[in-house]
Amino acid sequence: MRKETFEPIIAQTEVDSEKAEKNKFVLIFKKLLHSHADEIPDRVVSNEGNAKVRKAWWFELTMYLELANMEGIVSDDTLKDEILDFVEDYTRVEYDEDKKQSNHEFNKRLTTREDIERANSLIKKVLEHIDK
Repeated sequence: MRKETFEPIIAQTEVDSEKAEKNKFVLIFKKLLHSHADEIPDRVVSNEGNAKVRKAWWFELTMYLELANMEGIVSDDTLKDEILDFVEDYTRVEYDEDKKQSNHEFNKRLTTREDIERANSLIKKVLEHIDK
């Protein structure tokens, strides 16, 4: 068979692959947005429930935001910058000269209502961008 015969098939496969990749991220971000509680409990929670106050949720969110940027899922430069700022804010590590150790600033404090609102807002922006 001639090469020209396969070109439309290859082109469609690439389009289908891109759609599948975007759909994967849509599902991930929807899960992060809707499958975890926004409420802040009156006590510290560790490995129980699906709460956005858990540091594991923040790790997962920042990881997928970075991955969406790296994979080209997010193409808008303004949104990319917002993601980079967000990830920096929630993963920043500072070195304490006196204690000779690194400190994860966000991990040392409790999650606030403002943190959750900021995360939800960014997830919604990313989902709107992907759905375009």
